[in-house]
Amino acid sequence: MGPKFAGKPIKITSTLLKDEERSKLIKVLKKIAPSSVYTGDLTSNVSILITNPAGSSDWLESRKYQYVAQYRPDVSIIKFETVLAFYKSWLDGTTPGDWIDKSGIRFNLDFQKPFDGLVISVSRLEARGESFIQKIKHTITRGGGNFTESLSNHSDVLVTDDPNGRRYMTAKEWGIPIVSPDWCFDSAERCAALGFKYYELKGKGSKGRRADACNWEFVAAWQKKRREDEQLRLAKGKRPLKDDGPDDEEKELKVARLDLRNTLWDSVMKDSQVSSLSQEENKYDDNWGPEQKSLYQPKHVL
Repeated sequence: MGPKFAGKPIKITSTLLKDEERSKLIKVLKKIAPSSVYTGDLTSNVSILITNPAGSSDWLESRKYQYVAQYRPDVSIIKFETVLAFYKSWLDGTTPGDWIDKSGIRFNLDFQKPFDGLVISVSRLEARGESFIQKIKHTITRGGGNFTESLSNHSDVLVTDDPNGRRYMTAKEWGIPIVSPDWCFDSAERCAALGFKYYELKGKGSKGRRADACNWEFVAAWQKKRREDEQLRLAKGKRPLKDDGPDDEEKELKVARLDLRNTLWDSVMKDSQVSSLSQEENKYDDNWGPEQKSLYQPKHVL
């Protein structure tokens, strides 16, 4: 049974889900978060972005994801499969609590890691020393990525500070993004993969445009707010990782219905139906203009 919110409903959007996945998400949300609202657009009051990195690494190119990573630290990025896993445990009666608490702030779901499922190749970092290589390896693997010192058709990005060598030239030929090492560290700090274009290697030892890649002032302000919220919860005697549980008066599963002005479920369902009819070739739901050309091309392992 989903929580009953005192304030406005939690607003949720998704990116690059196929039509059938988005339909499934809406049905699941109806069960586990009946007071929430699903919208196809990334608006200022959206607080959750659902992604599907298991479906394709193209999620990195999603304009919704890129915008959230750069400007919206207040939006929690959660994987589609994580929501489905929670739903399964919800059905089994084994969940630790509702996935969104009454305040709409805390989530009992794991957030998507910055390098989730990415194959990150590194090249020519030996001059930095073994400790540096181990540091970058730890950063990548802790962030959910796959660290490798080879380049293959599965590589999503090449990390190097030297524009020379076979791997560098082949990555250029294959169109694989080539970034400086600080992309890894800055993305880990932001808890989201930052845009490759801000860290494109321009020359030996070049650094990325950190100030342009993310609004760090927003990130710092949001982190401060979260710490203050946490301290307030503790001061009220609330445990930091658990919610207050559902309201006893919430006896029925209700879906928040959006009126035509802004937020109603009927319009969401209508949008979903129109989308299904109009997306014969590109069955993705980014809803922020046409995008998403597949980056995959058959390549030989190097």
